[in-house]
Amino acid sequence: MKLSELVAYRDKLRKHDIDTFKSMNTQIFDLLQAEIEDPDYLALFTDHRDDIMRSLDKFKSDHLDYDHALTQRIHEQEKEYLLDSEARWNEWYNTEDDEVKLNRKLDISADTREYLTNRIKSYTFWDQPGLQICPSHGDLTEAMVSADPLYLIDFSQDLNQVAMSKFGSKYTARLRPYVLPKSEENNLIFEQLPREQFGIIVAYNFFDNLSMNQAQRMLHETFDLLKPGGKMIFTFNDCDLPHNITLVERGFKYYTPGRLIQHHLENIGFTVIKHFRESYGMAWFEVEKPGQLERVKGSQTLAQVVKK
Repeated sequence: MKLSELVAYRDKLRKHDIDTFKSMNTQIFDLLQAEIEDPDYLALFTDHRDDIMRSLDKFKSDHLDYDHALTQRIHEQEKEYLLDSEARWNEWYNTEDDEVKLNRKLDISADTREYLTNRIKSYTFWDQPGLQICPSHGDLTEAMVSADPLYLIDFSQDLNQVAMSKFGSKYTARLRPYVLPKSEENNLIFEQLPREQFGIIVAYNFFDNLSMNQAQRMLHETFDLLKPGGKMIFTFNDCDLPHNITLVERGFKYYTPGRLIQHHLENIGFTVIKHFRESYGMAWFEVEKPGQLERVKGSQTLAQVVKK
């Protein structure tokens, strides 16, 4: 059984609540017992009821043991997926051209995209600098225009231009575009950017294309970029969902289950605000760097952002 099938099988069994089943039986027995007037039959009924309830307790225990055994199989089998993902990432990440990167799309519904946009806006303030990683993806830059200044960083200036070209020249002149360097074992990907200066970081369709080790590495770096109290929203390929494991098995994505990502986030020092995910695959984390977000600006230059 492939890992995607194994996770889907375990999740299907988890949809059935054994406690609810037991509670329903208890209610039926209570109603029936209240109707019995024959003391001899009541004694027999009570004996049978107790036997059935003990059997249900045993069934629940066996069911939980089976769930645990399936989870252990998942954890054992996923080791190969983690190693394979790391090998594939090391082979392909630095060799893919801009066209390949630009053509990577996330399957997101209109309602979910609107919800994500509103979440980004709720964390973006005029008196805080913002950073968008891979602005060429998602068409989300407009949700961050109140950040001052707004930094953009992508794999090339051409990709930055994809996002910048949607605005007029006056606003474009205020943006601060940077280019991601080639990934090497010891270099910092975000070394060009100021440390502890950002109130909001958004990464759409960036962590989705990282192996687990590389995602952990980037999370450490983004933690250092945020101000205390700063927020980050990032989408990722949540492989706690069978659909996303299938993408890994087909060679399109890398294996990054949400439970391991959350473990790394908390070890780094992030506070998890929200873990959003939908069954068809879309997922993101909203996290915060502990502390109080300081506001140092007294006013903002008034301007109107006009799309071309």
